Amino acid sequence: MAQAIDREDIRKAIGRITGWLVASGDTTAQGNSGATTLVAAASGLNAGLYSSARDQHIRTRSVVAITESGNNNRGERRYATGSPDSSGIVTVSPKFTNQTADTAAYEIWDSDGPHPDDLDRCIDLALARLCWYWRLTPVTWLRGGDVGDELVVAADDLREFSSGGTVLWTGDGNITLTLQDLDMPDEFTRRVIRLVATAADGAIESAVIECDPTDRDTWRIVALARSMATASGAAAGSGNGTEIKLIDKTNTAEITPDDALSTVNRGWTLLESNFKIPATCYQLAVQLNVETSGEVGEFAWIQLWPPDATVIAMPRRIATKKHVGALFTRRGDVYSRFSRQPWSGSLQRRDVGGRGVSLELSPALGDKPLWYYEKVGYPALSSATVAATDDDNTIWADQAWIEIAALVECYRFLEVRDRKEYPGRWDEDLHDAEVKLASAQVDYGIEPMAVEDAVRPRRRAFVKV
Repeated sequence: MAQAIDREDIRKAIGRITGWLVASGDTTAQGNSGATTLVAAASGLNAGLYSSARDQHIRTRSVVAITESGNNNRGERRYATGSPDSSGIVTVSPKFTNQTADTAAYEIWDSDGPHPDDLDRCIDLALARLCWYWRLTPVTWLRGGDVGDELVVAADDLREFSSGGTVLWTGDGNITLTLQDLDMPDEFTRRVIRLVATAADGAIESAVIECDPTDRDTWRIVALARSMATASGAAAGSGNGTEIKLIDKTNTAEITPDDALSTVNRGWTLLESNFKIPATCYQLAVQLNVETSGEVGEFAWIQLWPPDATVIAMPRRIATKKHVGALFTRRGDVYSRFSRQPWSGSLQRRDVGGRGVSLELSPALGDKPLWYYEKVGYPALSSATVAATDDDNTIWADQAWIEIAALVECYRFLEVRDRKEYPGRWDEDLHDAEVKLASAQVDYGIEPMAVEDAVRPRRRAFVKV
C-alpha cells in the first residue's frame, strides 16, 4: 500500500533483508570523552552489541553511523576498530566530532555490503530510474508555464535546472517567490508558483516568446490562479487581486486580452482569453502580477499557444519521445470538476537530434487546452548538499517497491565495486533482485502507456494507491 516513508526506514529495511545492517538501536550511556566509543549495554531490547552471535558480525571496518543524537554527531559515519567488548562498547576511528550522547540512535553496517551512504545513493537512483509513473502535464509554449520539475527558485527569479541555469521568469524586486507543493494530490495540479508582494504590482515576467512576423493571428492563454490575503488564506483575497498581463516587448506596451485575466477569489479560478498579436509586435512576454503589497497570488499553470500551431517543442527535461504518452483535452471550467477526454487527431513524437522532443499534430492545436502524459521518476530523498536530516525526507510510494528497486541498484553498485577482486560475485543476487523487481513493477507500478504514433492510447494510465 502506498504510504509516506522516509529514507531511514527504507535503508534499514534493505539492511535487514540482506543482513548488511548488523545492529541498530539507541546508546545506553555516553561514549568516552575522546569521542572514540559508542556504548550500548549488553541488555535491553535491540540494545546489546555484545553476544555470542552479534559480536561476530561487528568487526574491523564495520561502519558505525549515528542517525539521531542530542549532539552534533548526527549523520557521521566512522569505522569500528574491532568487535565490541563485553560491556557493549565499540571503538571507532577516526573519532566522532563530539562525545556520543547516552540516547543516540545508531546503525552498524557490515563492511562486506555497501557503505550506508552508497546505499542512500542507490535509493535515489532507484526512485529516479526504476520507480516511475505517468503524470498529466499541460502543453504550453511558455517555458516554465507548466511549473515543471526543471524550475528552481534563485532569489526572485525562476531558473532552469539550477541556481545558475537559464532564467525563465525574472522577478521585479517587489515579490518573495517560492514554489509550493499542494497538500492534496490532484491530476491537474501538482505544485504552484507563489508570489508574495512586497510592494505594489509585485511581479515576475517570462522569457520572451518570438512571434511569427508574417502571422498576426489570434493567440490563446489559459491559466489557473488564486488570490489570498495571506498564505494561510482568508475567505477571499484583498486589494486588487492577482492578474496576468500580456506584454508587447517590441513596443514596450500591454496587450489587452478579450477577457479579463485577473481574480480576487481565494479558490482556484480559471483565467482564459484570446488576444490579438499587434501588427508590429515580434516578441511577447507574460507577466504574473500581484497588485497589492502584502497580498499573495498563486499560479498552478499558464498555458499559452497559437491555435494554428502544428508543432510543439517539449520542455528540455524530456530527453526522449518514450517519456511522452498520450494527449488529452481538458474539460470543464471549475477546478474541482475538471475532467479529460482523449484528443482526436494524429500525433507524432519526434526526437530532435539529441536536443529534445517535439510533437507534430494534425489537426492544429485549436482553442482547447491540451495535456500530455509525461513519464517521470520519483524525487530523490537526498539534498544537493547531503545532510544528516535527509533521513527525515519522505516519499509517497509503496515501500516494498522502492526496497526491491533500491536493492537492484545496490547489487549493480557492488558488481562494479568488486569486479576486479571478485568478478561475478554478485551476479546471482542481482539476477534474483531483478526478477523480483519485474514482479513488483506489475504489483506496484502502473499500467503501460502506448508511446508509438497513434490516434489514441491503447491503455489508460493510473497509479495504484
